Amino acid sequence: MESSEKLVKSKNRTSTDFFDSLFVELDGLQDCYRYTDAADEIRITKIEVELLSMFQMVVANWDDADKQHGAGQGLEPLLQDLEAASEKPMSDLRIADSESAVTVAVWPLELNFLRSRPQVEAAYEYVASNYSLKSHDFLSNYHEWNNFLGYLQDIVKKLSHNHPQLSTMYDVLKCLGRYVDKMRGSCPNLHRNLLTHFGGVLVRTAHFSYLCWIHRRDQDKKQGMIIMLSDLLKALMPNTPQFTELCIKLTSSFCSCHSQTPSNDDLVKAYIDFVIPKKVSQLKTFRKRLEDLIFFASSIYVPDRWREDDVKLTLKEIKANISELGSFSYSFHATEETWHADPAFFRLLEKMELLRVEVFLINLLYQRMNLKILDGYVESFQIYQRDASEGESEVHKLTWLYIKTMAKKAVSIYRSVHEKSITEEKFRDELFKVLKKIRLSKIEILMEELLDIQPSLIVHVRAQIENLDQGLRVIRTYLAGPLEENEKLIFTQADSVERDAARFYYPLLENEITEDTVRKFSHLLPELVEKMKFVNAQIKEIYLPYRRSSRSNFPKLEGIRCIDFFLVDLLMQLKTKADSVLSVKHEFHVVHEEIKFLRSFLTEHQDLKSIAVHIIQVTLEAEYLIDLFVVEDCLRWYHQLWLSDLVEDLKLIKLQARETCNNAHGINIHNVPTSSMMVSSPAKIPKIDEVVIDLTDEKKLVIDRLISGSGKLDVVAVVGMAGLGKTTLVRRVYNDPLVTYHFHIQAWCCVSQAYQKRELLLQILSDIVELTDDVLEMSDEELKLKLYRCLRRNRYLIVMDDIWSIEALYDFKRSFPNDDNGSRILITSRHFHVAAEDEVDGTPHSLRRLSDDESRKLLQKKLFDTKECPNELMEVGEQIAASCKGLPLAVIAIAGLLGRTDMILDRWKEVLESICSQTTDDPEMRCMEILDICYRYLPNYLKPCFLYTAVILEDKDIPVKKLAWLWRAEGFLTDTGAESIEDIAEGYLRDLIGRSLVLPSKRRSHGGIKTCRVHDMLRTLCIPESLKKKTFCSSKMGMTNFLILLTRI
Repeated sequence: MESSEKLVKSKNRTSTDFFDSLFVELDGLQDCYRYTDAADEIRITKIEVELLSMFQMVVANWDDADKQHGAGQGLEPLLQDLEAASEKPMSDLRIADSESAVTVAVWPLELNFLRSRPQVEAAYEYVASNYSLKSHDFLSNYHEWNNFLGYLQDIVKKLSHNHPQLSTMYDVLKCLGRYVDKMRGSCPNLHRNLLTHFGGVLVRTAHFSYLCWIHRRDQDKKQGMIIMLSDLLKALMPNTPQFTELCIKLTSSFCSCHSQTPSNDDLVKAYIDFVIPKKVSQLKTFRKRLEDLIFFASSIYVPDRWREDDVKLTLKEIKANISELGSFSYSFHATEETWHADPAFFRLLEKMELLRVEVFLINLLYQRMNLKILDGYVESFQIYQRDASEGESEVHKLTWLYIKTMAKKAVSIYRSVHEKSITEEKFRDELFKVLKKIRLSKIEILMEELLDIQPSLIVHVRAQIENLDQGLRVIRTYLAGPLEENEKLIFTQADSVERDAARFYYPLLENEITEDTVRKFSHLLPELVEKMKFVNAQIKEIYLPYRRSSRSNFPKLEGIRCIDFFLVDLLMQLKTKADSVLSVKHEFHVVHEEIKFLRSFLTEHQDLKSIAVHIIQVTLEAEYLIDLFVVEDCLRWYHQLWLSDLVEDLKLIKLQARETCNNAHGINIHNVPTSSMMVSSPAKIPKIDEVVIDLTDEKKLVIDRLISGSGKLDVVAVVGMAGLGKTTLVRRVYNDPLVTYHFHIQAWCCVSQAYQKRELLLQILSDIVELTDDVLEMSDEELKLKLYRCLRRNRYLIVMDDIWSIEALYDFKRSFPNDDNGSRILITSRHFHVAAEDEVDGTPHSLRRLSDDESRKLLQKKLFDTKECPNELMEVGEQIAASCKGLPLAVIAIAGLLGRTDMILDRWKEVLESICSQTTDDPEMRCMEILDICYRYLPNYLKPCFLYTAVILEDKDIPVKKLAWLWRAEGFLTDTGAESIEDIAEGYLRDLIGRSLVLPSKRRSHGGIKTCRVHDMLRTLCIPESLKKKTFCSSKMGMTNFLILLTRI
């Protein structure tokens, strides 16, 4: 790299250039005063002079080319004014003969530069934002371009000492310089286009360097500078199809304006080194795939080698893949590598591998090769297949298996035509079928990618994409079979669907995949889906007779014991024959889990014979299919469809079973308990997240924090003592239409004091995607990556309720992408110091306590709903409400107690006296005292049930059926003979919910309560009470097991 000293003396600069002269003089002074205090002042001034000198270089060329058109007028006078103001300090600097004299002379010079910064900044902004004007043609000359790049590299390197992030920019500029230099042997016209493209980016980078310098101490500018740097780094990479096409053409050996035809091997290698500068083992496969695709793509531009219509779509896809890889390129230079943690990076490799097979098939179709070359291709596939199995590649094994199968099929067809066992026409038909299967696979990958990265797609578009994805698999499976004479019409229709799907697929390749982009092309979906459904129906009509015929030969079994034998056998087959069933392993795992669930269902509901018959039938079918896939010899194309349909059949049976179970055993809030042990004054069971507090003012403040403000990822905190209603407020905010409309994705998790990272990850993911078996089997790191991928490029809101320490945020920081799109993390905490951490943005929102009047209204609402409180209870009711110290939890709990007593004055006074006997003024302690009073007033038979429920739950939901079973197992339920144990448990739970000691969290579709939970303050009350009373010492759990349970929760 040329030094600045040489650059200022280069031919393109004049001797009268003010800044060049000043730079040389400062450089000499720096040598003289290198070890004095003046050295630092000289160094700072020298950097500013270098930056201004580069600005002058741009302005000079700008004015020379455009002054006659009026462009850029006023830029050069700005520099002339600055030069005039600096003449005197410069003269003083020339005659300075001591360290102090130098310091005195430099200071006015710095002051002039400081005063001119606003004008220079504005002028630089004007120049950089108009870099596409003809005035920058001076950078289409290689020597001018290289000179400017060298100057820029020198400045960026110096600035990187104070701005470490600029070291990445410095590495990228060096890499760019090497690439442009090596491309000089290619087509001159194209090389000039390359220089022009990057010339504009270099001007913007020079502008950015100036901003880095003048705003180096301004923290408010820091975030904006980081965003600007990221944009520039991306612009310096081949990350658009248009620019990628230019680079590919540069590697082509054909050139219409060049008398020589240089070998393109070096040009291709130079391009690969530019896109993937690192040669680590993890990127080896990427480099090889990129090389294959570039060689093929560059050959397309050679005249008469291909018919354009045959390869233009493949070329479009190659450009899209290389452009996507280019978008990762700048991250290869970064000190902190992030590319290997991005699932999209390795999804790209899958697409590149499938493209490679497509290129292979096109070569077979259009470029007849001899068997020796063919054997080389086969050996290449085998090598990469082996690498994948040894873990050297990140591509999923299923993709490798599919690629291997397609390659073997193509080779088999090609050998057949060489051996003349099939006709030329048959050869082309069969090869086209394989080619279409590959193209359908790529479209499927894009559909899955759309569903993964755009979970906020409007319902009908998402449903159409899902239908398209599933339907394309059916067509691809059909293409694996032999084409019968009477099926040619279906094949033609399937071919039409594939071409129509390509109309949706290829335009997306040329655009960044966003929700708006998908919507733009979504008008193509309805007709495509309908056409595909018609073809799918015809395909299934072909295979259904085979299914019916096979089923007729199954043995007639009536007992359900055969299901148990099948479950054991299937699990054994999946473990011992994993390689044989690799392509359908997921489907068989689903089959196993679904049948296992249905088997347990039959145990509890043996009277449902119709469902039992269906379950036995699909079990026999599943057993038949697993044997076929293991043996393989009798496997046919339609068996894959059969297995997929079997999975859908099982889901349907499961849905019917669940509906039957819910209708028969759901806890219905409308059924009043009849147990003689229940009190005679039942209270109303609250609705889930029932809102009885007017939080309009608080809610508006929080919503404003969420949907306004900067684009960067912010953490908003709601803080307040326990029982104040933080979760209630945040839940209202979370469900507000303004919020649900603003954010693409919303998810909620409850952290609590002792949290498990995996459990929180699954909580968040459950609100975004379905927790399939594959997701549940993921490691913690894989779950983090899954969450990152789901959130990336979406505006999301994540609620982290009840945070006790900031570490919970640190644990998830890498999974929350910052795409500068207004995403937010909303936390609640009872600890102000947590909400005041640096990770939390802005001032935490402190939730206020209720006024006495608000407490009274809340109490009245809970007890009497819309009716008025009786006059005789009004005064004592106000006193009870005031004694709750403005904490909603205390008011609701005391309302639950009062609702279970007689509505008479003496009973209310008794409750008030119990409260007033406590002397604390601390609101939180008062809340605990009121909760304790509510516990004391519980009937004796309910106390152990409540203590047990509170101890096993901490911000967690538990199914009510499981809770009833646990109560029964612990011996808390007494069989009176008048009711069943289940009915008694249901009555107990309803009583606790009516007292607001247990909260309903989810309901069944018919109104019954599905799950419940306990507020953590109640749990805090119950744990010492349980230990003190030794509640579980006489139970089947025992004290030791109880203590162990506490350590695990």
